[in-house]
Amino acid sequence: MASIHARCDGMFIGHALVSNFDDSCHMASQLSESLLELKRFDGPNIMSRYLYSYHTKKYDLGETTKIVYESLKNRVQNESKRSPVSRESFLFDQSIIDETARLTDSTLGNKTAGCGPSSRSFPLALCHWIDDDDLFDISKKEATLTHHNRLAGEVAGIVNLICRSLLRNKTWEEAIQLAFLAPSLHDDVSAVCLRYGRSMNPNVNMHPAYAPRVLLEALQYVANSNNLTEALRNLNVKQNFYALPIIGVFLGARWDIPLEIFEDKLNDPRLKTIRDIANKFSREWNPENNKSPHEQTNDANNENAIIQSCDSHTSRVTIDIDEPIETRSITSCQNINIENQKKVQHAEKNNNKTIGNVADVSISCQDRPAQHDLWGAAVNTTFSTVPNLLAEIREIQARYKHDSILNSHGSPGYVPNALHTALYCVTNADSFESALRRAKKLDDIYCPILVGILAGTRWGIPSSIINIVYQDVFNEIRQIEKCFMGEWKKQLVVVNCLPKSCFAMPQLHA
Repeated sequence: MASIHARCDGMFIGHALVSNFDDSCHMASQLSESLLELKRFDGPNIMSRYLYSYHTKKYDLGETTKIVYESLKNRVQNESKRSPVSRESFLFDQSIIDETARLTDSTLGNKTAGCGPSSRSFPLALCHWIDDDDLFDISKKEATLTHHNRLAGEVAGIVNLICRSLLRNKTWEEAIQLAFLAPSLHDDVSAVCLRYGRSMNPNVNMHPAYAPRVLLEALQYVANSNNLTEALRNLNVKQNFYALPIIGVFLGARWDIPLEIFEDKLNDPRLKTIRDIANKFSREWNPENNKSPHEQTNDANNENAIIQSCDSHTSRVTIDIDEPIETRSITSCQNINIENQKKVQHAEKNNNKTIGNVADVSISCQDRPAQHDLWGAAVNTTFSTVPNLLAEIREIQARYKHDSILNSHGSPGYVPNALHTALYCVTNADSFESALRRAKKLDDIYCPILVGILAGTRWGIPSSIINIVYQDVFNEIRQIEKCFMGEWKKQLVVVNCLPKSCFAMPQLHA
């Protein structure tokens, strides 16, 4: 399963290499800068970047966008007599932009259904803050900045929905099927889905830049390629000219782009710029999982502490820490001796369980070494060791720290959604009670039970909550608990350090 970083990087690199850094690359970069800076879609801001970039660099543009530029440039020239031209000079009200696009469409005989927007707007799919349900409509809005015809926007929306699904590690076929579920599609766009996989011949009566035709060509090309190497080798620049940017984006999203493909262009400043942009997008999705392997290794060492020495029978373990640790995280020790307790907070008084900034913690364990295991490490270990997980389950690991809801389309009772929400609640809480409060707010039916199990495992159950449990139920639970704990003791795992008020299973280390 490719990481989000690899997918983002792949889309930008594929787009640039396959299109040979054409005008759509310039526009995609301008769109990205606006999105990353404002964290929202702002049509006038984006349009000002498109127009000013073309005004200063004069790279090639499609016919439609050129006419829009020329129309709006006349307004700028009238203003420039009073002040120098800057990007702000091209900052027009949305109503002016809409009217210019409409007049351009009329000038061209209502033929602004070109592939320009679908070639440049894929960064919208990489915006973590654009909901899946909103992506299609926002893609259409971006298209109307230059192309008034609805077909240009719908095709751009389909391209971006496919990219979003691939970013979420859907299969290629799943991504296409989900994209064409978008509502109220034009017949020519719906026909692409019907012809995909069946007909290789585009409608020759249509202009080669006609957006639905270009989309079908790109989909067919990627689908009929067995791998990235084959796809890049068989590209025909002349034959696939208009589809090249979309093909590049799809290839990068489907397979990502390995270093050896673009090794000779590593020093190209254009490539460095777009890779920096891709990195910014990927970090917004999941800052932790998208660090380099070296960074992840260092973080894991810091989080789990560094066990410097231990013997086999009566083990003495020294752990160096920079951050406070929780005493209940260390659960496999019979005797815990804390030395050099500087700034120690009395944990049992306030139920905080936090030891202050202790420079050196020495732990004496009998029978086996202690292993410092944090909540995040436990979750990550689980996901990494269970084989053959479905993509929907694996997606939880990438998002549970930051997103409260995994799939806005599914029921809260859908198993991946319930697990994701529960992990989010326990991860972002600081106690059993606060985890339950989060669960109640998000989902009062399915989530609290699972959160109760996980939060009880992480923190134990405070006596204030135990006191309100019906006594007969509590006694039954205690009996069951003793049976399980007895089995663990047979394995020489010491559990005596658990607080008596905890009837949830502890984090035990066999």
